[in-house]
Amino acid sequence: MPALDILRLSEHEGESYRQDLELLFAASGDPRNVIKTITAIPETYSNSISITINDRDMDVAARNAIMLLVAITEPNIYNAVDCILHVWYSSNIQQKHPELLEAKIRPSSKM
Repeated sequence: MPALDILRLSEHEGESYRQDLELLFAASGDPRNVIKTITAIPETYSNSISITINDRDMDVAARNAIMLLVAITEPNIYNAVDCILHVWYSSNIQQKHPELLEAKIRPSSKM
């Protein structure tokens, strides 16, 4: 099943929508819909976006939150993608990844 943009902001509210967004992704074990929805938000949208993701497995919810935080806090896209792929698919976290997570994610997290 392909990832879905659950918001479809441009289609539903229009490109000129200017209110804050609050999104809930319940039981979001697979973060593809979250990622697809976020990346589909028009670049012209400048208001606040609050995203809540949860899952019955706290490890899965934490992993998804970590990957999303890496994506939005690491300015080097290659470092971000490398870290996200290792967090998502691999048990072999490289030495540079804990440093990135400590520097970028810990200050951003409210867990």
